[in-house]
Amino acid sequence: MIEENAYRISSEDGIKYGPFPSYPEIINQEDIVLTDGHLTTADDEEFGILDMTVQNLNNVFTDGRFENGSYTLKVYTSVPSMSGFNKKDHLLLDVTVRVLSISQPYYRYLRAMNCLDSDDYNETFMEPVIVPQNVSGGLGFIGTSSEQQVTLRMIDQPPL
Repeated sequence: MIEENAYRISSEDGIKYGPFPSYPEIINQEDIVLTDGHLTTADDEEFGILDMTVQNLNNVFTDGRFENGSYTLKVYTSVPSMSGFNKKDHLLLDVTVRVLSISQPYYRYLRAMNCLDSDDYNETFMEPVIVPQNVSGGLGFIGTSSEQQVTLRMIDQPPL
């Protein structure tokens, strides 16, 4: 998960305001792990009418392609507009990247939800989605995860 947090340090009183969080759209179509080996481009989305690949909206993946090793994920996102802030204020933008370690059943649940939430899922041409559940007497899934995160300062714009 990628989260962007903007902060404003007022030029009038020196107080730091924020965070003003946002969750940007992550473009992951060019990463072999996040696309399960089905790399795409913007042209594929526009002209791939019969493409039966469901986009990985939840950005879930297994370690099968880099087991016992490391891997650099290739994702892109847009930089938010800082135009709504006063130019006399000090502006900061931090990006926090979180990687969660989840169980196999939880992974299968998130992959199923990927299909159901995707605009690319076509019930007519694709197999039905079986949604794993582990709630007795109800619907849903309960899972746990462990998290590693890193925060990067992307913009540090002093007052103009």
